[in-house]
Amino acid sequence: MHIGDSLVEKLLRQAGVDDDQISKLHEQAAQEKKALRDLALQNKLISEAELTKLYAEEIEVPLAQFAPQDIDKTILLALPERMARQYRAVVFGVGDDDVKLVAMEDPDDVQARNFLQQQLGTNIQIHIIDPALLQAALDKYADENAGSNVGSQLTKVIPVEEQEKDDDVDETSLTEDSPIAQTVNLIIEYGIKSNASDIHIEPREDVVITRYRIDGILREVDKLPRNILGALVSRIKILANLKIDEHRAPQDGRFKVEVNRQMYALRVSTLPIVDGEKAVLRILNESSKAANFEGLGFWGEAKTIMQHAITQPHGMVLVTGPTGSGKSTTLFSVLSMLNTPAVNISTVEDPVEYRIPGVNQTQVNPIAGMTFTNGLRA
Repeated sequence: MHIGDSLVEKLLRQAGVDDDQISKLHEQAAQEKKALRDLALQNKLISEAELTKLYAEEIEVPLAQFAPQDIDKTILLALPERMARQYRAVVFGVGDDDVKLVAMEDPDDVQARNFLQQQLGTNIQIHIIDPALLQAALDKYADENAGSNVGSQLTKVIPVEEQEKDDDVDETSLTEDSPIAQTVNLIIEYGIKSNASDIHIEPREDVVITRYRIDGILREVDKLPRNILGALVSRIKILANLKIDEHRAPQDGRFKVEVNRQMYALRVSTLPIVDGEKAVLRILNESSKAANFEGLGFWGEAKTIMQHAITQPHGMVLVTGPTGSGKSTTLFSVLSMLNTPAVNISTVEDPVEYRIPGVNQTQVNPIAGMTFTNGLRA
């Protein structure tokens, strides 16, 4: 959304930013030729969500507040995905008298409002929405169609002749613009947009199964031709800088991708099984910030116990649970709460999933003698 500098200054004062900080912001804006809003966000003087809330109150437009996963599919699809992304707007509900509730990033965009009225009718109520929440709502389109989209898109990407070839891997099948590379990109992209924590690519006797772990539950997304397994796994190995000619031993690596202007780290594990070589990709959002206890789901007595425990001078807190239950995320958040210049924090991890600036993180490496025991003693 576009907000003029004078209005941004007013909103910053309402948020408690003092005159000295605002003066420095104006100087930086003059030097770097950037908008005051962008610099305020960049310098973390205010969050985008808070700025949006204050702006909504100022222009007297209701603020859209909803959980993206609760949007009904029929309501969402009242506005086609292509139009929703182009005009940065979503339909998120229906009010009294069948009024369609529409959330827009910029309610002052007259062209977008005119189009929405043509598409949805005049019986609509415009809301303003925090850009992060809007993006989550736009990703809901992918959530609704993840399985069918992957299947249909992969059918388009992999030519029939590619599907019918023997299970051989050559250099041309692994290049950046090859059908196999596009297939891997699609699988990863839809996994991220579906909010999956893991992607499993598993060979079976006559097919390759693709499964996503969403909310802790593995869901089968698609079945691919069995004979592309070699090229598929080799492409993933190239991305993760692993040995493509090693098929008898497990390997681990990682690489990064950017989706919707957010950076994701993918931790790759390959494992030889009876039907071939399996690959698992763990998805970690590097752009996400550490959550507070409420954001992690702690409340009441559990929250009180945790707050007391992490401030003790010595002791132990055990965080346990199955894959994808939030162990690493919880520890990442707790360490971020404790991470100040006055505190020395060291970790021994296998693997290092989240990178925390200011924390001494050590990766376990048994081959080099770097074990949990040695690391703890050091």
